[in-house]
Amino acid sequence: MGGVQNRNASLGLKWDYYYFPVELLKGYFTDIKLGIRRIVYFSCYYKLYSSAGALRIVNASEFNEELSKLLGCKISSPEAELLEARNLFLSYSSNGPMISVKRETVAGMLSYHSEFEQICFVAFLGIRSILQKNKYKKITWSYLFSRMSGERRTVSFDQWHPVIKKYATRHYKRRIQEYLRDNWHLVIPGAIEDVTETGERKKIRISGFYVGISISLKELILIILKNHRAANEKRKQRKLRKIEANDEAIKWLNSRRHGNKEIT
Repeated sequence: MGGVQNRNASLGLKWDYYYFPVELLKGYFTDIKLGIRRIVYFSCYYKLYSSAGALRIVNASEFNEELSKLLGCKISSPEAELLEARNLFLSYSSNGPMISVKRETVAGMLSYHSEFEQICFVAFLGIRSILQKNKYKKITWSYLFSRMSGERRTVSFDQWHPVIKKYATRHYKRRIQEYLRDNWHLVIPGAIEDVTETGERKKIRISGFYVGISISLKELILIILKNHRAANEKRKQRKLRKIEANDEAIKWLNSRRHGNKEIT
């Protein structure tokens, strides 16, 4: 085992974060402990497999060594555990969206949490899978609930996990946003107002909602307002072009009525 320890030390493995595909969230609410176990096993195998910047064969000894560190206990059947992790890796390792989350965060979810708290945790994971390296994005609830169900793309309500379906109401959506703001430190502005040309304060209509990370609330609101005003200006320009084209068409038709067939 000393040789394995030296080999792992030379790899310089650090376990600050787990890294796994969004598809691994499928069935999370069917068995939460199994769901977390799958995250840990996949992340352990993935990191060993891709360590030192090269793809490599993972053996039972080194996998046992690293998994024992993560779980805080000895593994009774290293070969069986390695096989489980390898099967997860072969089934889910692809070019799809990946999630990175702090190891301590995942470990903390093993203790008792209410169903709503677990929903918010998985919502956080879903948002992480959507944001990737972006500081913010505008997303829809359908897209988020689909990601929480382990889907890459937006799927219909019928394909969401039954537990997730329970929280697809206006009441729970508001509560999820509040919980993510207060406990997961995500930036979710909610309703935004702008001032019209007449000085009137008016709520901006947004399809979906904005969510950010590593960005201040002021910065995100500023971006939203800029995007809103730019979109409004484009709409105005389109409307003006339509009016101008309409007037030109009427003018041309009127000129034909009076015997002038040239387009002016």
